[in-house]
Amino acid sequence: MAAAIQTSDKVAVCAANQAGLSCFPISCCSDIMYKSAIDAGIKGVKDADSTCIITCGASGVQSGLFVSFVFAVVALVTSF
Repeated sequence: MAAAIQTSDKVAVCAANQAGLSCFPISCCSDIMYKSAIDAGIKGVKDADSTCIITCGASGVQSGLFVSFVFAVVALVTSF
């Protein structure tokens, strides 16, 4: 089991979100069913740390990370 990320460590939170979103297939990034959730997640991360640069689908190999990403963003946004 991976160690929990401290939400006060913005570098670690940013890296975790970058890794999660980069694994999405590019088709999910623009798909109408997922786009609003992905955009809201990216906005939440950027609101928490404006220096964090996130790109959806950068390596696009695993679509199963989408749900994990959404939960992580909700946890991040609600922790502030």
